[in-house]
Amino acid sequence: MITDTNNPYQIQCVGLKKKEKITYTKNEILLAFAAFPIAFCFVKFALFVKMGFITTLVFALIGVFALVFLKKSGCAILKSDKTIMSLYFLFSIVFSATDNSFIKLLDSVFLVILISLLINHLSSQNKSFPRFLPFVLLSSLLSRPFSNLSHAPDAVSGAVKKTSMGKNTVYVIVGLLVTIPLTSVVGGLLIMADEGVAKMLGNVVDFITGESMIRLVCQLLISIPVWCYLFGMLFGAVHRSEDEPSDSNYQKKLGSYKSVENVIIYAATTPVCVLYLLFFISQASYLLSAFLGKLPDGYSFSEYARRGFFELLAICVINLAILIVINLTAKRSGDQKPLMLKIYSIAIYFFTLVIIASSLSKMVMYVSVYGFTQLRVYTAWFMILCAVIVILTIIKQLAPRFSLSKWVSVGFVIMFALLAFGKPDYVIARCNEQLKQSGVLEYYDSSYVYTLSDDAIEGYLDAGGERDERFNHYMQNTKIRYDDNIYELFNLSAIRVAIQTGYFD
Repeated sequence: MITDTNNPYQIQCVGLKKKEKITYTKNEILLAFAAFPIAFCFVKFALFVKMGFITTLVFALIGVFALVFLKKSGCAILKSDKTIMSLYFLFSIVFSATDNSFIKLLDSVFLVILISLLINHLSSQNKSFPRFLPFVLLSSLLSRPFSNLSHAPDAVSGAVKKTSMGKNTVYVIVGLLVTIPLTSVVGGLLIMADEGVAKMLGNVVDFITGESMIRLVCQLLISIPVWCYLFGMLFGAVHRSEDEPSDSNYQKKLGSYKSVENVIIYAATTPVCVLYLLFFISQASYLLSAFLGKLPDGYSFSEYARRGFFELLAICVINLAILIVINLTAKRSGDQKPLMLKIYSIAIYFFTLVIIASSLSKMVMYVSVYGFTQLRVYTAWFMILCAVIVILTIIKQLAPRFSLSKWVSVGFVIMFALLAFGKPDYVIARCNEQLKQSGVLEYYDSSYVYTLSDDAIEGYLDAGGERDERFNHYMQNTKIRYDDNIYELFNLSAIRVAIQTGYFD
């Protein structure tokens, strides 16, 4: 606070800035209105019903909506933007191609991340791939949308207040809310006075309190924050603040952590590397037996494979923590990383690769006896993804100019495409049935296929699976499920199974 020299009794406040009033353009107001039905469709067809053809259209609509908004705001579509855009619309098809709910959930998360990256890239007009991708995603997914949540209701309310129809609509809503208590009292008296009115109002009350109406109200309520988030993400990307962090800010922030002498890092890491070396020497026969396809003495297939997975998980977590600490805290790292630090990093990555390869070999042994399951397929996919990331990181150690964030993203997209479009349930059911018919699998029960999605039934039928009593019972329940919820049929696998089993006859 300061005092005016001309008037000692007058006190002026310094630092309390009046909130700047934002004037929304016509396009922003129109798109703010359009964002709510899109948000409602997302809530209804991506959260409340089984995702399928309509979900694909909803995500495609969100993409088109974002592109129209950014184009109207003056953002040009660059060549790099078209790549991200193509990936977004391509992965929207996953909801129509598979019946696997878990894959669809992962795809939903992936598409949200992808659309946020597309919006950020389009609005920044940056031709290069983000160097600090994790920070960019945190900004585009969290900080920017949540700091602009109020703009959607502000734009709508400001536009409504400017028109006489809008004002009258608000007055009508307020009047209806005010008269609710009086209407309830009058309605109660009429119900007591006349049986016909009681029956009529009873039907109205049943409709209002029915399951469908409650579900609709819940969907509308959830749509409000989704609407604010969607418009906030777009509005914040177009109207970036002047103090928004850039690559130089991220570089400076990471540089502030580099305060530990490299000698301390070497001394702290050496015992860990020695322990890994001793572990491999002492467990050589145990680990190498996986590569040789032999089962160690005293182990069952299930125990051997399970131990391999937890070994992988524990070592990956430990090594990840060690490598993050090394690269964040070492005084000389990054572009100036010395040879010794590279050697230590590569050694830890090498140990990780050996464990991953050993665990994959164990998984192959296990599958050759018990067959495929979802958990085994997902675990193998995750291990291969980890191996890809580790190999790319080793390349980064040897070639400092190698764009790690870009190629890790490319590797992840390729691996996720194999998972999403590969239809794991279909592959599991078809391979298991074929291996069983050929006599390869010793311990496999075909009933496992009925615990999976319609993708598995499709694979089971393509492999010539027997339509026994269990199959007929499952299909009867499936037909009932289709009758109760038509959205269950809204994907290619479900339709194909329905045709093959005569559902449409």
